[in-house]
Amino acid sequence: MWIILADRFVLGVMVGLVGAFTHHPVFDFRMPVCFRGCCMGVFASLPLSAGFALAPEVPSMFVWLVIIASGVLGGIIDWLATRFGGDGKLIAE
Repeated sequence: MWIILADRFVLGVMVGLVGAFTHHPVFDFRMPVCFRGCCMGVFASLPLSAGFALAPEVPSMFVWLVIIASGVLGGIIDWLATRFGGDGKLIAE
């Protein structure tokens, strides 16, 4: 339980920090809010889902559900954070 709570905390911090970037740093395209949050959600959940994948008693479907749920949660968190806090230079000032 504590690992899942810590993972969600890290997810929120990552989404909050990446909110300062509105354009992709390499390909220079504008990242939509939900896409940015979804990518960070999936990235933040990889260690948690890898731990579940290594446990023999956990079904493989549960690993994919954790990844998908983290992507959806990351998109929701980023949308809410952008709606109420702004993004880009607004939060960097």
